[in-house]
Amino acid sequence: MTSPKRIASGVWFSTRRIDSYMTPVQASSPQTNNIAIDQVRPEAIDLLRARDRVYGYAKILQGVFVLVMIVIGVLGSVVSADHKPIFGLLGIFALLTDVIYLESHIKRLCKLGAQLGEEFDIKVLNLSRNQFIADRPVAPEDVRRYSAELLHADRERQLHNWYEPQVGQVPLAIGRLICQRTNINYDARLRTSYAARVLQAVLPLMGGLLIACLTLGMSLEATVSLISSLLPVLNWVARDLRKNVEATSQLEKLRSEFDRLWARALDGAMPDELSQGSRRLQDAIFQHRGNTTLITDCFYQRMRSKSEDEAGAAAKRLIEEARTALI
Repeated sequence: MTSPKRIASGVWFSTRRIDSYMTPVQASSPQTNNIAIDQVRPEAIDLLRARDRVYGYAKILQGVFVLVMIVIGVLGSVVSADHKPIFGLLGIFALLTDVIYLESHIKRLCKLGAQLGEEFDIKVLNLSRNQFIADRPVAPEDVRRYSAELLHADRERQLHNWYEPQVGQVPLAIGRLICQRTNINYDARLRTSYAARVLQAVLPLMGGLLIACLTLGMSLEATVSLISSLLPVLNWVARDLRKNVEATSQLEKLRSEFDRLWARALDGAMPDELSQGSRRLQDAIFQHRGNTTLITDCFYQRMRSKSEDEAGAAAKRLIEEARTALI
């Protein structure tokens, strides 16, 4: 696993150097586990709502781009030869828009979403702030901008009890680790399912398209033209799948780091040690959130009930495991 002490430039810093950018962990006094209470406070819900809306905007932009490329590609392959240059120019314009503006704007939205998620975790999990990683808090004006308007009723209900409320029944250092594991595992399992479903949809679709072309008696030139027109979309799908596989691999490494910290927790490690370990783990979670790919809302909502049930069961098992080990 790449150490959280290593920054993007590849330069290594000592723990002392990085800790100098962090607010000291409050080790001098016992910390009360208020996760179950803090996560439903209005300011915490505002952060989740803003995060949800920011990611929603990014997904809309991404979806519109893919849809436009599909329409341009399909229409460009079936129109008369006189009109093909028009669709060719439209395709070039769409690609330039993506390269010059859209991709970077979506990345900025994803980075803001990651910062809002970090703010939520800092407040709810009582984490110290690593200014070296997260720079500074999200401006209150930005939080208000994206949280002022309520989401639809079902989604608003989903923002409450983001973490399993029972984590409030164990010491803070233990409950915090369980919540971090929930973040890691939930995302990893969701991405694994998403990548599999995309492959299951795209491969039969392309096969069906090829069979349809042959069945309809389309010439080889027309068939190649149609498939070629979809190559930008297929390239995007392939790139998205590759990034999801890479993200899942990184999450597996984070899960291994959690396992190490969890073993120390069950061995009776001091809260200070666990708090510092959680902060390092959170650094990696934040970086993953800022660089990861988007998953469509329809798939997320479809999988949510099952994912929530699995995450809740896992959290309860860990709570019981901690209680047994620490008696």
